[in-house]
Amino acid sequence: MEFYCGIFPILFERIFSSIYYFLSKIKISIISHVCIQRSMEHHWRFFIMLFISVVAVVARSVASFGRN
Repeated sequence: MEFYCGIFPILFERIFSSIYYFLSKIKISIISHVCIQRSMEHHWRFFIMLFISVVAVVARSVASFGRN
């Protein structure tokens, strides 16, 4: 369980930085179509990271429920 406690702050920090980066990319991509394509690539990466964090949360809750 220490592994989860150690990795959650890192995951959430990366997720929030990805959200901020993606929003800043959207502002730039209004100017350039190339930036729109690039921001979509980061958009998919963000959803992959979000999915991983959700799976980690579910695994953590299942593990804590199993111990109880």
